[in-house]
Amino acid sequence: MDAFVQDLMLRIATPVLSVINPDSMFYWPYLASGLVLAFAIYVVASWRNGFSVSRMFHAAFEKRIWLSRSSLADYRYFLINGFLFPLIFTPLAIGGAGIAYAIYSGLEGVFGPISEPVMGSVAIKVAYQPVD
Repeated sequence: MDAFVQDLMLRIATPVLSVINPDSMFYWPYLASGLVLAFAIYVVASWRNGFSVSRMFHAAFEKRIWLSRSSLADYRYFLINGFLFPLIFTPLAIGGAGIAYAIYSGLEGVFGPISEPVMGSVAIKVAYQPVD
């Protein structure tokens, strides 16, 4: 049960720890370079109207953008993939392993432990040859 809790905690922490995972698209250098690029584009685009830090922050954190249907869909996707999927499928995977172990133990109790294969390796290869 301890391994189950550790695996579950790791799966829940994975989205949060993605900022330090180089294989993640949320790796901090990627985010930092995106912010620098966005800042440079905003400075160039607003050069004629005059650059303003307050207008830049207003544009970046505009409620219309952060609460748009597309953004809300992204938040749902991140939540489901990052948190709910592991919470649902980790117990199912571990439950499947538990069921397999119970069946194995039951069969071992009925027939005894497996000491050696019933057939030799050559007999197994002949028995499982595909028929053309």
